[in-house]
Amino acid sequence: MSGDVSPNYAMAEARAIEAAIRECPDARYVFLLRHPVRRLWRALCMRVRKGQVTRAELSDPSRVAALAARPENEERSYPTRVWAKWSAAVPAGEIRHWFLEDIADDPARMRDEILEFVGLPGAEVSIAADFNRKKDVWKLPMPPDVEARLTDLFSDEIWACADLFGGRAREWRAGLGTLR
Repeated sequence: MSGDVSPNYAMAEARAIEAAIRECPDARYVFLLRHPVRRLWRALCMRVRKGQVTRAELSDPSRVAALAARPENEERSYPTRVWAKWSAAVPAGEIRHWFLEDIADDPARMRDEILEFVGLPGAEVSIAADFNRKKDVWKLPMPPDVEARLTDLFSDEIWACADLFGGRAREWRAGLGTLR
């Protein structure tokens, strides 16, 4: 059995996480990491598609920062916090992270790594490794002033991700400067 720490699981309280682990003691947990600013932006674009936020709101850096501070967005936008909750409860070796950038760059290799991790090495798969059901979904380009505001807002988290996760998270620091 395997599990995926999706955005909704990011909001789980410790008691719910412990219950899930008790119910599925042999599960493996896959944590997919995305740059916090890009993750939030994609979530906000989804809210525009659902009619919950307007395009105009996403062009205003202050409004976007306010949206980022809403609990339903904030709890999902700090990978180090989500990782801390889950890795504290999941037995060592039963949770692992991957970067979405790596999946985009080499989907077959990443799929194989994940399948091996969840105990299905060499499993026959009917979906192409590079399949992306959302590839044709409308996405609003992030305005530079909004990106700058969000990058500033998430700068500590971006540094923390680089320190905790290494790998591609180190690349996320580009443009942040060298001082913390």
